[in-house]
Amino acid sequence: MGITMVNKDESILHKRSTAEINANENALSIGVTKVNTTLSLELGWPPTGNHATKHTRSGVHYKTREASLYRSFVRNAVHEQMIPGLPLTGPLAVSWLLAPPDRRARDVDNVRKECADALTLAGLWADDSCKVIRQESFRWTEPVPGGRVLVTVEVMQ
Repeated sequence: MGITMVNKDESILHKRSTAEINANENALSIGVTKVNTTLSLELGWPPTGNHATKHTRSGVHYKTREASLYRSFVRNAVHEQMIPGLPLTGPLAVSWLLAPPDRRARDVDNVRKECADALTLAGLWADDSCKVIRQESFRWTEPVPGGRVLVTVEVMQ
């Protein structure tokens, strides 16, 4: 698995192999290289909904072990790449290519929330709010084993 970086002209500049980390049945692969103002990341499918956040009877909310592992893997992988200029402060245009692990119906906001929160905690961008991410697009593809999320981030001029 690899990441192909492109500039604004969409010409291929660099292909880089990615690190793979397996936890339970959820693999995470990430490769990041900043070229001009665009970078791409390939993430494993995140835990979502009831699999990411739980709460106690007294109302305390907490992240599950699965969600904590996912966030740790994203953070470690982003830090390993040593991308200069992080966190990105925007304005950013973010494209999400979503390849779910199976054909079940899913809500895009659940997938986006866990991925974006993990990338925020990893220090990729300053915040995942509308003050930093000014434009977003989402596209679903056919399922792939384990699921994948390809995130493309462009610094807008």
